[in-house]
Amino acid sequence: MENYNKSVKIRKEIDDKIGIANSLKNMGLISQNKNNFYEALNYYKKSFEIEEEIGDKSRISESLLVIGVIYHKLCNYDQALEYYLKSLEINEKIGLIEKTSDSLNQLGIIYSELENNEKALQYYKKALKIREQLNNEKEIAGSYNNIGTIYNKLEKYDEALEYYKKSLRIHEKLSNKKEIASSLNNIGIIYNDLKKYDKAFKCYTKSLKARDEINDKEGISSCLINIGKYYLEIKNYEKAQSSLERALKISEEIGNKHIIIHAYEVISQVYSSKGDYKKSLEFNNKFHEIKDKVINEDVSEKIGRLELNYENEKKEREMEIYRLKNIELVNINNELSEALEKVKNLSGLLPICASCKKIRDDEGYWEQVETYITEHSEVKFTHGICPDCVKKLFPDSNNLNILEK
Repeated sequence: MENYNKSVKIRKEIDDKIGIANSLKNMGLISQNKNNFYEALNYYKKSFEIEEEIGDKSRISESLLVIGVIYHKLCNYDQALEYYLKSLEINEKIGLIEKTSDSLNQLGIIYSELENNEKALQYYKKALKIREQLNNEKEIAGSYNNIGTIYNKLEKYDEALEYYKKSLRIHEKLSNKKEIASSLNNIGIIYNDLKKYDKAFKCYTKSLKARDEINDKEGISSCLINIGKYYLEIKNYEKAQSSLERALKISEEIGNKHIIIHAYEVISQVYSSKGDYKKSLEFNNKFHEIKDKVINEDVSEKIGRLELNYENEKKEREMEIYRLKNIELVNINNELSEALEKVKNLSGLLPICASCKKIRDDEGYWEQVETYITEHSEVKFTHGICPDCVKKLFPDSNNLNILEK
C-alpha cells in the first residue's frame, strides 16, 4: 500500500492517468484481500472515474465487474446486479467475449444466492457456452461446478453429480489441487444426500488430503465437519467428536465464524446422540450465542452499507448542484461579457466632425454616424425627415407626409 501510494503521487505529477487508475485498482485489490470492502470500494470507484474520463471501454467494464463483486460481498444485491449488468452490456457491445462470460457467471452466482435457481442456471449455461467456444478449460470447469451446485439445490442429484465429475476431471488434468479438493467435497455432499455414506466418506477424505497438502485451512475445517457428520450418521461418536473438535480449533484460528457456528451445531448433536445432554446444551448455547453475534454483525454491516450508499448519493447530489450552479454562473458570465462588450464598443470619447458630423474610426477614416454605430453595436437605422428639415427642403409643401423606410 505504501509503494502504491508513492506511485500515485509520482503519476499525478506526470499526469499518467492510466497509471493512477492501475495503482488505485491494485490498492483496492489489497483492501479486498484484507476484507476491508468499503475501503476497496472507495479505491475501485476512484479508478473507475479516471477510466470513464479516459473513455477506455474495456477497462470500464472490468471496473464495473469488480465494483459489483464488492457490492455482492456486502450483500447489496441490487447494486451488484446493476454493476454486473452494465459490465455485461459494454462487453457484449464491443465484443469482449471472455469478459462477457465473466459477467454472465457473476450474474449466475448472485441469482444462486438469491435462490432464483432457474435464472442462475440460465446465466451459468450462457457463460459455459462462451467458455467452451474459447476452449478455456479452467473456466469451463468452474462453470461445470456452478451448474452442478444449482442442480444440487434443485435436488436433481444425478445431473449435479455429472457436472461435478466433469469439473473434477478437468481440474485433475490441470493439476489444480485446490479445485480438485473442492470438486471432491461437492461430490461427497451429493453422495451424502443420496445416503451413499461410504462413497461420501471416500470423497471427503480425498478432499481433506488435497487440502492438507496446500494448507487450505478453511477447506480443511469444512472437510472435517463433513467427515464428523459422516461418523455421526454411522454412530461412531468418538471419531465424530474428534473430527469436529479439530475443525473447530482450525476455524477459530482463522476466525471463520460461519464454520465455527456449523461446528458447534454438529458437536451439540453428537453429545445429544451420546446422551450427554449437559454438554449438548453447552454447545447448543455457544451455537446460538455466536450465531446471534454474527447476525448482529451482518446487521451492522448492512447499516454500514446503507450509510455508504447515503454518503455516495449525497456526494452525487452535491456534485449535481455544483454542476448546475456552474452552468448558471457560466451563463450569467456570458451575458455580462456580451453586455460589457456592447458598452465597451460605444464607450469613451468619439472624434466627430463639427460640421458634417462624421465620426473618425480607430484607423483614421471618417464614416457617417449611422455607419459607425451600426458596425459597433446592434443598432439598425431607418431613415426619415424631421419637420424642420421638411420646411427647409420643401418650402412650398404644406402637409407633405414623409414615410420612414
